[in-house]
Amino acid sequence: DKLEALCQSIAMNGDGLDGDDVSQKWNKDTPCAVIQNAGGRKDEAGGHSTAPSPVQRVWRSTLGSLVREIKHEDETRTSVSPAV
Repeated sequence: DKLEALCQSIAMNGDGLDGDDVSQKWNKDTPCAVIQNAGGRKDEAGGHSTAPSPVQRVWRSTLGSLVREIKHEDETRTSVSPAV
């Protein structure tokens, strides 16, 4: 899925000993966060609320476990777009 491909593309898979270019990669233990719909809001159904409710989601983890953390919450999720 897209999220897993992104994490794998920026995380270091090798140790650099077999010619892997790890100089441009982050270690899998690197802390990271994904913010979905930053600052986004939606109107409450029924008009009972005077202010829109937030829809922003934040996941905090490491590059190596971020996908697992998000999928633990929602097994069907393959993307968190739009996200930063």
